[in-house]
Amino acid sequence: MTTATVAPSKAGKPAKFRRDHKINWWLTAAVAVLSLTILIPLYFTIVTALKTPAEAGTFALPTSWQWHNFADASAKVNYPKAALNSAIITVAAVVLTLLTNTFVAYAVARNMDKRFFRFLYYFFIAAMFVPFPVIMLPIAKQMGSLHLDNQVGLIILYTV
Repeated sequence: MTTATVAPSKAGKPAKFRRDHKINWWLTAAVAVLSLTILIPLYFTIVTALKTPAEAGTFALPTSWQWHNFADASAKVNYPKAALNSAIITVAAVVLTLLTNTFVAYAVARNMDKRFFRFLYYFFIAAMFVPFPVIMLPIAKQMGSLHLDNQVGLIILYTV
């Protein structure tokens, strides 16, 4: 009986782990410009918050940083009450929206072959294209005349 030993083979070239990607400079420039649309207003907001009322209208940096402006704003506004109010409105509107819209979406999706539901679907889609500022003033006036300019009115508006 003979035994044969296998000679070790030479290793080939190592696999290339990193691919050479080309950088899309147009996309990078577009993202940079779009990020400036967020960063520039944020910069002006922070700098203006640190100015005196006399300096607020100018574009220059403040002569002295007014850090007490934040403490003054906190003292003048009841933030815990405002946060609780926002939480109540948000939770109620989200729960009601989920309950009502789920049933409507199910009914519309199951009956798309019927003319009325197809019309309703396209009506909902078209309504999403109406900008809110166009309908904001009439809705505010109507809610005021119905005496629904309170938490309940906001919950109804956000639900609908």
